[in-house]
Amino acid sequence: MTALEEVFKKAVEAHAAGDLSKAEKLFREILEEVPEHSDAHYFVGLISVAGGHLLEALGDFQAALKVNSSVDAYWVSYLDVLIRLGSADEASAILSELKSNGAQGNHFDRLEERIALIEVNPVENKPPSPETIQAIVNLCERGLFEQAVERLLDLLSRDSSSAIVHKLLGLAYLELSQHSDALQAFEESLKIQPEDADTHFYVAEILRVRGDLEGAVASYNKTLTFNSEHIEAYNNMGISLQAQGEVGAAIVTYSKALQINPDDERAAFNLGTALRNTRFAGPDEEVGVAIAALLDKPGCVRPNTINEAVLSLVKHDEFVRRAIISCNEFESSEALKQVVSGLSKVPLLLKLMKVCPIADLEFEALFTKLRLSFLLNISSFLDDAATLEFQVALATQCYITEYIYTETEIDKKALESLIQAIEGKKVNSSPLSMNEVACLASYKDLHQHPFSRNLLEIFGENELLKLQIREPEIEIEIKPRIACFGKVDNKISVRVREQYEQNPYPKWINLCLSPDAKPISEVAKELDLQFENTEILFADNPQILVAGCGTGQQALETSSRFKGCDVLAVDLSLSSLAYAKRKTDELRLSNIDYMQGDILQLHSIDRQFDLIESTGVLHHMADPKVGWAELVQRLKPGGLMKIALYSEFARGDIETARGTIKHLDLASDQKSIKSFRQQIKDRTHPDLFPLTTWSDFYCLSEFRDLVFHVQEHRFTLLQIQGLLKKLRLNFAGFELINNKEFIDQNSAPEALYDLEIWHNFEVENPTYFSGMYQFWCQKAFD
Repeated sequence: MTALEEVFKKAVEAHAAGDLSKAEKLFREILEEVPEHSDAHYFVGLISVAGGHLLEALGDFQAALKVNSSVDAYWVSYLDVLIRLGSADEASAILSELKSNGAQGNHFDRLEERIALIEVNPVENKPPSPETIQAIVNLCERGLFEQAVERLLDLLSRDSSSAIVHKLLGLAYLELSQHSDALQAFEESLKIQPEDADTHFYVAEILRVRGDLEGAVASYNKTLTFNSEHIEAYNNMGISLQAQGEVGAAIVTYSKALQINPDDERAAFNLGTALRNTRFAGPDEEVGVAIAALLDKPGCVRPNTINEAVLSLVKHDEFVRRAIISCNEFESSEALKQVVSGLSKVPLLLKLMKVCPIADLEFEALFTKLRLSFLLNISSFLDDAATLEFQVALATQCYITEYIYTETEIDKKALESLIQAIEGKKVNSSPLSMNEVACLASYKDLHQHPFSRNLLEIFGENELLKLQIREPEIEIEIKPRIACFGKVDNKISVRVREQYEQNPYPKWINLCLSPDAKPISEVAKELDLQFENTEILFADNPQILVAGCGTGQQALETSSRFKGCDVLAVDLSLSSLAYAKRKTDELRLSNIDYMQGDILQLHSIDRQFDLIESTGVLHHMADPKVGWAELVQRLKPGGLMKIALYSEFARGDIETARGTIKHLDLASDQKSIKSFRQQIKDRTHPDLFPLTTWSDFYCLSEFRDLVFHVQEHRFTLLQIQGLLKKLRLNFAGFELINNKEFIDQNSAPEALYDLEIWHNFEVENPTYFSGMYQFWCQKAFD
């Protein structure tokens, strides 16, 4: 007996024993070796019939007959499937021809009887009863999709004119991942009922999964023709358009979804993703409304990632253009009222002012002038509800930037007068205006003033007082409840901790939570990561460490990204951790714990993790390799690690700035930081003016972190490659929003995982990693 005959024997035995999975695997192995093995095709067809995959079975029986048409069993099975699929006429014609050529036997006779019964008792062309349909729906709800397919095919064998039966068949096939059969069923349904929006949607979904994006978009459009409020169609059409590079059309599509339902988180999340790196060439009111709805949501987008897109849209507004051009011309109260009245008609601007630092020199000049104008004319705005909304937005913007705007002597004198006036009203029990409070809040953090509690008693916990008084109080209450580990005794760690206690980094309002948590395996697939061992990808309850979590953005986003995860987030700064914990409680996320301590002391926790993230942290340590090695010790064998480090090539401007700061012997206090920043704006150091294009330039703690940090290391990819080798970590790929430019120049799939190729690419494109190298790696097994 040959080896092939031995495999065939085992396959037949497995089939006879009912082990269809093993049998199919063996028969398919045979077909890989001998594609024209008719018996193997025949048995695979039988297995497909048993699984309810009649269309696939039909193809296998045809393949068997093509090789050997003299085997009666092949014909009997082929005709049986034809009858089940509703092609009794075709089966009858084939059977007549076979019998005329001498075919005989009980199997053929029974087939003839079945066909005759269908011909004698044709079923009336009427839809199946509601009871019949409900019985099939019940099967699907119980997960019995193969039985549902069998029942539906039986119905269609008697009457193929029911759109709902074809549609249900398509849905059952979809659940069984039989996309070709599903598509055929849906297309048959549409022939009967072409205006069914949902069926067009299902066709679009199959085409999108197959990669036929143009076809998918066309079917989504048909869906919307018959149901203009099909939000999922808008969402998935946007995804398809975005994948084709039609980002503008995708943005319009997501905006329509949000117009229908402003609370749709998936549309908001998708819109936020599409807006990155987008610039608007003209006004678009509908998109503006959608972005405003997006910014209202606390977990759908990091506002700073769409800052430039929003500003490019806002700047097309005539009120905004006029205000920017004439910002030196509204010193009188009347001129100020006119400008504020116009800007208040741009709700998108006001919303952006309340959620992130606006990274733009023109707006900074405008806001600085408006702030002073309010201060100088505050007596004209007492109890002025019309301007209060804008004042609150301006005060919020100044608070978020951590009061980085320059103050002149005029500002300082007028501010002192305002503080004295407020304190005097407190002593005299005179009425205090919220406009006065907002004016003060645009210069100074209200929480630092001794009369802050009085303001809450007078005005209650309104939007501005909640932000500047109540939330800092909550953080103070949280601090004693945060657990600690180890002792912070490394000199650099102590200095870094002091920096972030003074300036928790970054202060943020909104962030981007994943609408659907996914297993590690799906996230890895989306990022196109390559791991040598995949066992860890399927962890049901991944234990994750975020080392250096700062104010919690990364920890929160990670906790929403990975399905079933538990996150431990650690940081040196208690102030940062208190901010993170407050935001976590606001978002009602319960799978994160926070602890204060140094990465160098993580061994005292005595835990190991499936996944560790440390982004933007190691390069601020005394010796990044030592800190990284400590993280590796906390990682399980085969565990995954996400690291982000500064690029030597991308931070040339930063290195120059740090050199200038060192040369000038500048301290890192607030006064020195703001003074140096103003010098950059004034082009006192012209080679540093490009720093104004960094979003970090527009917030005090971020600017301090950017150029005044107490410790900074930078790396090349070749250095990282060496460190990975020493730490026994395998590079798995970068986490990038868009790697098209690299792929266009390096088409080989393996190039994505070759750091030497990436290094050569970065030499030619030195600013490519300006946002840090962000990459994944895997710990080798011992």
